[in-house]
Amino acid sequence: MTDKNKSKNANRKCVRLWITGLAASILLVAGTVVPDKTHATSRTPQKYSKDVPNNTNFVDVVIQPAGPWTSSLDTDVKNKGGKYKQTFKNFPARVVTMRGNDAINESTRTDVRYVSMVRKTWPMGHVSLTSGADQASVMAPAGSTFDGTGIGIAVLDSGIDPNHVALSDAQSSSRMVVNQDFTGELDANGFPITSDLYGHGTHVANIAAGNGKVAQGSYVGIAPNASIINLRVLNSQGVGTEAALLNALDWLATNRSTYNIRVINMSLGMPAIDSYQFDPVCQAVRSLVNSGVVAVAASGNNGKDSSGNKVYGLIDCPGNEPSAITVGAANTFGTDARNDDGVTTYSSRGPTRSYWTDAYGVKHYDNLVKPDVVAPGNKISSPPRPI
Repeated sequence: MTDKNKSKNANRKCVRLWITGLAASILLVAGTVVPDKTHATSRTPQKYSKDVPNNTNFVDVVIQPAGPWTSSLDTDVKNKGGKYKQTFKNFPARVVTMRGNDAINESTRTDVRYVSMVRKTWPMGHVSLTSGADQASVMAPAGSTFDGTGIGIAVLDSGIDPNHVALSDAQSSSRMVVNQDFTGELDANGFPITSDLYGHGTHVANIAAGNGKVAQGSYVGIAPNASIINLRVLNSQGVGTEAALLNALDWLATNRSTYNIRVINMSLGMPAIDSYQFDPVCQAVRSLVNSGVVAVAASGNNGKDSSGNKVYGLIDCPGNEPSAITVGAANTFGTDARNDDGVTTYSSRGPTRSYWTDAYGVKHYDNLVKPDVVAPGNKISSPPRPI
């Protein structure tokens, strides 16, 4: 499978995925606790997203409480006809279906921190040497390995082919220790689908943890002996929802220790509208990073417009989260040397332009320098599906 340079309209309310060869190169890096800093201001900020409609249409929103979810807030939501679609074990936020104008009214409560729309998700789109896999394998001190042994990598994507030979161990058993669906999509027999009907997740998993059994090791991943946690958040059309992504992150917060999940890879993103301080996905990612997990996120595929002009400021969410390692795409131009590498034309460039709005209607942009790094991401091949 080959990544395609796709120009997307930056205003689409959807999540865009893309491939990066760096997905698991930071497997053994310890998670860093990042303090939650906020802008000091005497003004009360606007506490809802600009895309929450001020009308009577029913929409799905994420309500983040200012503290624990209160009985008063619960009663108010229900009195306004709101219905809960998703609650989480580790995050106080809830996904609620209610009228847009009622959701905006909820944001004025003192026990509500922020209200945002539930946005849709969809994919964006010589390997072992240029990706760093060869270097990683020889960096370990004598008597140890840097191949992901004992480490769990969570791949949040379109599912993974359970029978792929590149994802097996030395005994030909699958290294996929968890297969969980969060899309709600069912097969013909009514069972949840965890395999990859779209193809993107298998591609990503092989870049991260392919064992090199295909093509004499030409497609070996960064961590060829790591355990793989398959969390399917995109359906057979490569489309998902923010609620599904939050649900998967919540699952990770509960189960990370059980499977020694040290890295989560999100080759996906959505329009970064709300400041990272209020965006529920950014907040969930930060919570995981603060617990010791390394979070890797795509920068996006919005580096140029439909006319081919270079565009800045379109880093996707959760790539706009400071604690995430945000990765852009580099073009190796088909050579092993790195002195001719450059950022691909379509890779999203910073600064981040997510923002919060104060009581006077003034927008305060995050303006973070992103991406943090770039890695081979143009015309990357990984092991194909078995024939």
